[in-house]
Amino acid sequence: MTRLKTPALVGLAVGACLLSGATGATAVSLITGADVADGSLTSADLRDGTLRWRDVGAGARQRLATAAGQLAAPGPAGPPGPQGEPGVPGPPGATGAPGPRGAQGPAGPAGAGGVANRRVQTLSFFEPVESTSPSRTYTVECGLGQVATGGGYEGADAFVQQVRVEEQRPTAAGQGWQVTLVSISPGTVHFNGAVFVVCVDGTPASGCRQAPDLGAKVVARRC
Repeated sequence: MTRLKTPALVGLAVGACLLSGATGATAVSLITGADVADGSLTSADLRDGTLRWRDVGAGARQRLATAAGQLAAPGPAGPPGPQGEPGVPGPPGATGAPGPRGAQGPAGPAGAGGVANRRVQTLSFFEPVESTSPSRTYTVECGLGQVATGGGYEGADAFVQQVRVEEQRPTAAGQGWQVTLVSISPGTVHFNGAVFVVCVDGTPASGCRQAPDLGAKVVARRC
């Protein structure tokens, strides 16, 4: 049989008293659990706020606590959904207005003065050279009032492969270029090429350096 708590019993007793007063003089009696059919009372028969936690049985409390814990625990993360379709590209934005013109920068420093009357003087040579006397020196000079700023020599590939540059340098006065070639092949080698010097107007500068032997076909060095 269902056990009724005190608030429910009081409510039933009051209802019974009112009912007996309306119908006439009837003896008041208390309605007990024996007078209520099992399962006949529902939540609609109970006034809100009258049922307290202590009125709930231990088994019901355990079931409520278990249900609350299951609701509170987060479930596992679901698999990611499929990637959505790319959106339609938006229309291009309007061209922005041009910015204001910047201030003019300061003038740069004056450049160094250039060279005047740059000329290249060339001396060609062609002669057979024996291995018994394999060295030859060739010199080319600038014109009057000019100085050498660089120089070198050139020749055909077959000739360059048969000689090495012993030295090349400006002349002592700085107004020409000098190249010394040495044959490195046995027998007779035909020296066939040209020495050149780059000249500009001016006076010779001191401290011209001797150019090292680079063994190149065309080599130029400055003072």
